[in-house]
Amino acid sequence: MDLNILDSTKLYLNAAEKIMGQKPLILVAPYGNPEIDYTFFKYYMLTGNEKGAQKNLEAALLQAQSCRYVPLVLKYTNELHLFLLKKGDSLQALRYLLQYHAIQDSLNITNTRARIASFEIEQQQQQRENEIEQLKTQKNLQRNNYLFAGAILIIIVFGILSRLRYKRKRDKEQLTSDFKNQLAQAETKALRAQMNPHFIFNSLNSINSFVMEQKHEIASDYLIKFSKLIRLILDNSRSETISIEKELETLKLYLLLEVARFDNRFNCVYNIAEDVNINSIMIPPMLLQPFVENAIWHGLMQKEGEGTITVEIKKADEEFLKISITDDGIAREKAAGLKSKSATHKSHGLKVTSQRIAMMNQFNSSSAQVIIVDLKDEQGGAMGTRVELVIPI
Repeated sequence: MDLNILDSTKLYLNAAEKIMGQKPLILVAPYGNPEIDYTFFKYYMLTGNEKGAQKNLEAALLQAQSCRYVPLVLKYTNELHLFLLKKGDSLQALRYLLQYHAIQDSLNITNTRARIASFEIEQQQQQRENEIEQLKTQKNLQRNNYLFAGAILIIIVFGILSRLRYKRKRDKEQLTSDFKNQLAQAETKALRAQMNPHFIFNSLNSINSFVMEQKHEIASDYLIKFSKLIRLILDNSRSETISIEKELETLKLYLLLEVARFDNRFNCVYNIAEDVNINSIMIPPMLLQPFVENAIWHGLMQKEGEGTITVEIKKADEEFLKISITDDGIAREKAAGLKSKSATHKSHGLKVTSQRIAMMNQFNSSSAQVIIVDLKDEQGGAMGTRVELVIPI
């Protein structure tokens, strides 16, 4: 059926709709009635019938949910989100967007549990194989005991037992080291998948406020940026490392949302050295965002007037990359003495990032480090804070 030939399409679709109303269909589309309703949706979109399009798309989603076919549920939920967003119904679009991400997150959790279960089964299988191998070795040793006599027999048996003991100890240490390394990688992935829940909650509140104030264009723009940021975080969390370019793309989206939420009280400047290839240099994902978040809450929120965050990336030498995050806020000493919400804001991201860097240093034998510098003017007054992150290239 060619959807570009509208008259012919309408004729066939009307016929299909009458058949669907008279008796159940058995083999009409690859996935049954949902795909038929979805075809009606695409036709009504081409003919400008938004009411008919929405009705058939919602029907397709209900059919997919009743069939529990998750790929189609994801597809139709996302289509409804985009359709309602284009239509201007931001609240309903947000509802379907949240449903989409909830289903996607559930799939990710299920996949993670499956990988963990598979890993445990492999470990149990390896342990059983090791036990069988040990039994075989012991039987060989027993057979050899009958082939040798006297002192020679004692010496040989002693040598074999000593070697076996050493090998067993070495294998055990290697197995322990491999397990710790895999465990650290799993913990790092779990930590990367987390994002400050306060930011998500505040972003949704901001969207709701824009909608309630009838600022639909602002709400739509904010919602699109928020959706893109969540998607980037989910995509990046699946990789051990990402390019600096992708990390900066995520960071810029995060800052755009925070600037809009705080009424443009601060801005961000990016300085990247010419000899730094942001496309090829790889770093762990979500490494910079916790430091920027800390600069906003502890440095800029208590400052009078507009503030600035400067992100500078350059090579410390041929082996290390230096990333500096500088704010011109009230500095750490003054922030520690305040009891306001922003001064007492606890950045869990900083703790998570510190743990990640420590694990990276331990298991990769690297020497990444974080240096915090309190900036002072000539009179010794506070001028802000600079965080210097030095990581191996």
